[in-house]
Amino acid sequence: MIPIFHHLKITHRFTIALLVAGVLPLLGAGLVSYHTTQSALIEQFLAQQQELLINYREQLELTQEQIENLVANIASDQTINQVLQLQQNSVVSSSYQRLSTQAQVGHILNSYINVKGLVSIHVLGNGDSHFQVGDTLTVRDQPGVREQILATLEQQESWIYWPGVIPNLNAGSREAFVLPAVKALYRFNRQRLERERIGLVVANYSIQGLLDKFSQRARESGFPVFLIDQQDRFIVHPDPAMVGQPASTELQQKSTSSQPSRIDGQDYYMVSEPLDHTGWKLISTIPVSATNQAANLIRDVSVLSFTIALLIAALFAIIFSRTVIVHIQQVTDAFRRLKSGASDIPKLPVAGNDEISQLAQWFNLFLDELKVKHQYEEALRISEERYEMATHATQEGIWDYDNSSDTIYCSDRFQQITGLNCQDDTASPAIFFQMMHPDDKARIKASYTAFLKSNDTVIKLEYRILRPDGSSAYLRNNCRAVRDEHGRVIRTVGSIQDISAQKSVEQRLHHDASHDPLTGLHNRTWMIKRIDREIQSSNAEQEKSFAVFFIDLDNFKTLNDTLGHSTGDLLLIQMAERIESCLRPGDALARLGGDEFIVLLPEISSSDTVIVVERLVREIAVPFQLNSHRYETHASIGIAFSKSGYRNAEEILRDADTAMYRAKSEGKGRYEIFDDQMRRLLLERTTLEHELIVALKEQQLEMYYQPILDLSNDSIVGFEALLRWNHPTRTISPEQFIPVAEEAQLIEPMGDWIFQQVAQQVALWQRLFVLPERFRVAVNFSPQQFGNTRLIDKLNRTMAETGAKPSNISVELTETAIFSDKQVVQKYLQQLQALDILIYLDDFGTGYSSLSYLNSFPIDAIKIDRSFVSGLASDQRKKQLVNMMVLLAQELGISVIAEGVETEEVMAYLKSRGCSYAQGYFIQRPMAADAATRLLSDNLTGIRLRI
Repeated sequence: MIPIFHHLKITHRFTIALLVAGVLPLLGAGLVSYHTTQSALIEQFLAQQQELLINYREQLELTQEQIENLVANIASDQTINQVLQLQQNSVVSSSYQRLSTQAQVGHILNSYINVKGLVSIHVLGNGDSHFQVGDTLTVRDQPGVREQILATLEQQESWIYWPGVIPNLNAGSREAFVLPAVKALYRFNRQRLERERIGLVVANYSIQGLLDKFSQRARESGFPVFLIDQQDRFIVHPDPAMVGQPASTELQQKSTSSQPSRIDGQDYYMVSEPLDHTGWKLISTIPVSATNQAANLIRDVSVLSFTIALLIAALFAIIFSRTVIVHIQQVTDAFRRLKSGASDIPKLPVAGNDEISQLAQWFNLFLDELKVKHQYEEALRISEERYEMATHATQEGIWDYDNSSDTIYCSDRFQQITGLNCQDDTASPAIFFQMMHPDDKARIKASYTAFLKSNDTVIKLEYRILRPDGSSAYLRNNCRAVRDEHGRVIRTVGSIQDISAQKSVEQRLHHDASHDPLTGLHNRTWMIKRIDREIQSSNAEQEKSFAVFFIDLDNFKTLNDTLGHSTGDLLLIQMAERIESCLRPGDALARLGGDEFIVLLPEISSSDTVIVVERLVREIAVPFQLNSHRYETHASIGIAFSKSGYRNAEEILRDADTAMYRAKSEGKGRYEIFDDQMRRLLLERTTLEHELIVALKEQQLEMYYQPILDLSNDSIVGFEALLRWNHPTRTISPEQFIPVAEEAQLIEPMGDWIFQQVAQQVALWQRLFVLPERFRVAVNFSPQQFGNTRLIDKLNRTMAETGAKPSNISVELTETAIFSDKQVVQKYLQQLQALDILIYLDDFGTGYSSLSYLNSFPIDAIKIDRSFVSGLASDQRKKQLVNMMVLLAQELGISVIAEGVETEEVMAYLKSRGCSYAQGYFIQRPMAADAATRLLSDNLTGIRLRI
């Protein structure tokens, strides 16, 4: 573009400049104004409609809450429940009794019919019994509506369910469609130990009332509003005939968007607001044409302004060409003739005092001075030759010192770098040495003096200077000496380069290599070297001792998850400052990574170490101010002393880390000193970890199976798969080696092996037996296994390879596994449930969030922890807790498995309370796969377990 512009005439350039500087910005401003206004109007319309829909939603939710309270009150009425139970038992039989019952129920329902917009209230018993108030006294069911309500109710677990818009249950009603709120009434059948439905409460709300409200609001806003139920049917539509009809696909799928959508051949903006409680959705449509009207005026004004500006630009271009360009052309022609060698060029006429006339005057002066110019060309050629040679030699700031005349030459670049004025009479080589940084002066002077005395011709020096203006720079000076036949220096030339930026980068890299970028503290690499030096010093002088603190913040992950990583970084910065304030002069502090810090206390006694660490614990416990949050935290500190005879820093850091974990396990906010007992435990853990790796390789692990008993018929309905270690020299319980496997990152390969073994065993049983429909083998999963993003793929692959059907497998997980990452675990559990794998919540009742998990996660069964079951027969408090768990599970439709059943009394009590399943030593101890196969064979051929 630029080369083309250079070939244009000035008139054309001037015209283009006018367009670029004046006309195009005007057009751009108009376009921006048009689009900005259009976007603002769209946002305004969307925001207004969104606010309107929110008001609709709040009114609807308030009305629904009012009706739900009414339905709940009716459902809790003892008289109505008694009547329905009597009908369930066929007690009410005579005409008089039925009329009396109808009158009694009608009297009760009449007290609730005062809610505005409520059409009618129905109480439906089993069979064809029907109690009704409101609407019309004729009780005649609309065919199929009762079945439709029951069908939708079977799919819901809500206390009160809104099935959406459906035909009125009452065939004689003037309201063809209504919005029913439905609640099922149950009673507990003690013979079958299960609840059964005895009737329904149905409150019908008027759709016409909603239509009137929505029509009024739609007239106020100017745009239609739709209400769609969870079955994508219209509840509210500007056309009353569309009530109950399916909504269009565009209305079903679209949500609030600033991008238009095409519906029925027209473009609309969509605004939606969901009703989470019922699954309904409010939708409003805004025609695109409504948002464009105000913006079109700006568009038209912009186009008109652009046209006028073009005409003005053209007029100015013509005037400029006639008043300026013609005279410039005369000067151009004179210079062209001068270039061609003409010698009879006349002077240009001067007819004024404007810029063109001044240009002509200067041209005339140029002709006069042209002859003088040739006289200086030879001298200039010699000067330029010398400068060119020096410049090409170094391409830097150049200097040239003549020893015989004691004169110095400096290039412009040299003067820029140093800040010196070499034309000054005071300029001399001595000035250079005076400018040097005091710390470099002696070194450079000695090097340069030695260079002059030697036979060398080249020397390279790097040093700092202090410029006259007070600033500093780092220079690289390349010098070359010219010597006479006697070796004496008669001339010195060279070049300098400003390498301040390079040195700054080198210093920064050196600093970053040993410092933490967040806190500015030393990092792990620096601290390792520092501790190694301290160990060497301590080994050389036995009386010297030092201590190392390993500091880890408690619950730091929770802070990051709740307040964000930026707040966590702020805590780490303040924590570094607070720790540093507690240390002595000479102590070293480093950030190891994450929320871990290392403190080195050289030449310190045990008593002084305790003083320092207690001061640290107290200071860290003081609340931190993190922006607008006041945050309290603690730290766990592990201490290791040098007197233990360490060989390198890694060893003492390992022991300090071990002590820190001991402090954390003892309650956090504490400190522990590494001692011989910890050393022994560490050695035992290391040995156990190594043996566990060998056990995995040499197949020392074996799966055992503990039966799970159905308490309703004393039959085997499954097993819990338990891992056992056949150690060659001693017995090691899972409580000992499972935690070690988790810490050593062995639990994932171990878990894969366990699932492989269980899947093979399940596949074998599926081939040998016709397994009961409820038969499941439960596999325990560790929290670490849910951290694998390919967990479900691995399980599917294992089941495909072994041929095991997922319908005979269940997964047991503890509250700890759920707490590790709730969203990830919930996703996995939903995928497992989709495979028909049941989910058991193990150790139920021992965690603080167990109840919330039943509501949030797809749990199929809870396993009551053995701590509640052990001694249950004689402990009244445990009985109350177990009763509560069983009733809660029954209410939620969840199975109950009691663990740790060890006595006949406990078994009998669990049966009496309606517990579903049990396992424990009283039933059977865990057994090898062959024994489990024999037991399963006996059980499936009709031989009951002996209880």
